[in-house]
Amino acid sequence: MAHLVDTDVLIDLATNNQRAIVYVNSLAEGWSVSIITALELIVGARDKKEIAKIDKFLTAVPIVPLTP
Repeated sequence: MAHLVDTDVLIDLATNNQRAIVYVNSLAEGWSVSIITALELIVGARDKKEIAKIDKFLTAVPIVPLTP
């Protein structure tokens, strides 16, 4: 099962935080984000250019939907 990566880690990745990069690269089983995390990234975007980058990123990452 893939690891679920939280918004804080993704923000650290976006700012090239080396600890976050090493951590995510060490996840042997892969990783994904929840739909909530995806929405948090979009809501936190500063402009349309940033939204475009986030959209591109999210198309390459498995997104876990909400379930009961």
